[in-house]
Amino acid sequence: FKDALLRWGAQTKLLTEEWVSCHYAQVIWKLASYERAFPKQLGRRVLTHTTIFNQLCLRYRRDIDRVESSILRSILERNNLPSCNLVLCVSEILTLPVIPRITPILSSTSVAVIGTVEGTGGLGSGSRGSTDAADFTATAAEVELTDGWYKIRARLDSVLAGVLARGKVFVGLKLRVFGAKATGLGQGKSPLEEVDLTDPPRLWLSGNSTRRAPWDTPLGLQRKPCFVVNIMSVRPNAGIIPALDVIILRRYPKLYLETPVTDDPDDGNAQGHAHPPQQPKVIRVKREEQLAKRKHQEKVSIALEAKRLDLEKELSRDPQGPPPYKRRSLMKKTPDEEEEEQLDALVARVEARQHDSDAISEVLDGQSPHMRKAVTDHLEKKWRERGELLAQKLDEYRKQTPSLQRKVTKFLRLLVADAPVLSSRKSAGSYVLASPNKLGQARLTIWNPDKDLLASLKEGTRFRVYGLTPLANQRERGDSFNSSGTGTIQLSSSRNTRWKPLRTG
Repeated sequence: FKDALLRWGAQTKLLTEEWVSCHYAQVIWKLASYERAFPKQLGRRVLTHTTIFNQLCLRYRRDIDRVESSILRSILERNNLPSCNLVLCVSEILTLPVIPRITPILSSTSVAVIGTVEGTGGLGSGSRGSTDAADFTATAAEVELTDGWYKIRARLDSVLAGVLARGKVFVGLKLRVFGAKATGLGQGKSPLEEVDLTDPPRLWLSGNSTRRAPWDTPLGLQRKPCFVVNIMSVRPNAGIIPALDVIILRRYPKLYLETPVTDDPDDGNAQGHAHPPQQPKVIRVKREEQLAKRKHQEKVSIALEAKRLDLEKELSRDPQGPPPYKRRSLMKKTPDEEEEEQLDALVARVEARQHDSDAISEVLDGQSPHMRKAVTDHLEKKWRERGELLAQKLDEYRKQTPSLQRKVTKFLRLLVADAPVLSSRKSAGSYVLASPNKLGQARLTIWNPDKDLLASLKEGTRFRVYGLTPLANQRERGDSFNSSGTGTIQLSSSRNTRWKPLRTG
């Protein structure tokens, strides 16, 4: 086909063997899948020499002439971010995860690890709390993904590795990916150059940001910035959540978390002393936080006042006696030098009597207004500099003393649930809402909410929340989830979390 493309008009310098081989394989795989999926309509009609050549010509125009790079090529060349909303197809399973053991629960019930977009179903079905992601060792779970133009390796986390081990991820499956990370790109690489197996270009996928896409979804970059998942399909330790469509069921009072402020642990180790046990974190309600804040301010005021007195004693230890004797110069002094010596002598006498106002008045009596003003300006400048130095030392003392510091973070807890959606089941000729038992619930912690967000977070309101993270180390059986799989998962917000209000009706 390379000779045919050259006769068609392709340039010899731009058309390479690697490009023809890569796209020839992609075209063959695409056309063959068409005939296999629709044998009656497309059997022996698509996979022909003419169609293959036309497809290669079209790809040459777009990829080389117009430089319309596909999403994977843009990512490999570092012209686009891998965290975009992508739809990629599994072209090869490179490495299967090692399964050291399978719990007895798996023999009877599978796990809904990956749900479809905006639905509760997934690659598996059944109870939410049927297994644990720790049952699978996912150190070597890796697949190859394609956007229809180029390919890239993808490393799977423990949740996706478990789905791959159960055969729910297979060649030809389309995956909707969001928030992926890329490694091994360096300053950018061509998708056609030879791969360095020690550190190949690779995407890292997480379970919460990966969903199965419908078979007819176009591959590549999607128009929507991200996709919505439901709470029932969220798993702990499986990465960030693209978006949730939730309704606030309950809003709890605002709380305050105080974290103990300690010294740098390296200092204690360097001195050879053992560290005291770390104080636990404390959660308070608003009234308790106000009382704790008031007590802390009183404690800080007492400590700073004592430190201020000590610093004033240190600063006042300068010698205040008469200036040391200086041998008189035989040269005649200028009037400015004589005035300067007189000013120094007056300042020394005034400072020696700084606590006796009557004595200071006696010293200044008989002096000219100019000299009085000079003495006053000099003393004001000196005491101002002394005050600034004292304030600087007090500020350093406060920052270096952990007991005089408080680290308080305000947070708000919500009980949210998936927003009800219209189910496909008809009743009396109209659609009905999905069963409440099929809607997941979650306890959401919002850190440092601003005033505008607090005013809008009311019970019964509906939001689309982007960028939430499930708390790590949650147990999926017992305390967090019940046996029916309708438990609550712990979610947390971050600086990148965004809230979009929606209508409930």
